[in-house]
Amino acid sequence: DVMKKPLSMGADNMVLVDVKEKSLDAFGTAKILSKAIEKIGEFDLIICGQQASDWDNAHVPLGVAEMLGLPSLTSAKKITIQEGKVSVHSSQKDGYDVIETHLPALLTTNSEIGAPRYPTLRGIMQASKKTPEIFTLKELGLTEEELAPKMVLSELYIPETDGKCEIIQAENGEELGRLLAIRLRDEKII
Repeated sequence: DVMKKPLSMGADNMVLVDVKEKSLDAFGTAKILSKAIEKIGEFDLIICGQQASDWDNAHVPLGVAEMLGLPSLTSAKKITIQEGKVSVHSSQKDGYDVIETHLPALLTTNSEIGAPRYPTLRGIMQASKKTPEIFTLKELGLTEEELAPKMVLSELYIPETDGKCEIIQAENGEELGRLLAIRLRDEKII
């Protein structure tokens, strides 16, 4: 159902890469995706999410762009395509940058790009009849050894903080500043 949802929303077809290896890292995932894209053939634009929801990094899209030799534009909140070029409004902390490159290209989008279209009943019915095209690692010219993780996760934990908050009160800003400076000096911070 998860794989068929994009078909019901208007995607033309679906490709599945059959990977037995369960512990892929970002490099392995990027390698598989770039080989699958090469096998599929001609394209103008590859659109990826901005970052993963599991590790909160953005290695895979940038790895795919590098492996395919493509320019990459990141954090797109608006996309414009004209005359063989793609232009994006790339989100920044204080606004956005407008960046442009030639096609083919890869770009990552953030949540500001807009909502996806809703699946239609007709789309859902058509999607239920479609099956994915399946690629194996052998068909992509890859071996499981090539995809062995390059990174080993030795420990994963939520950082614990032992911070304490102290509120300093004073009659005015001058007194507050003086009391803060004394407190910071007592704690040997300044």
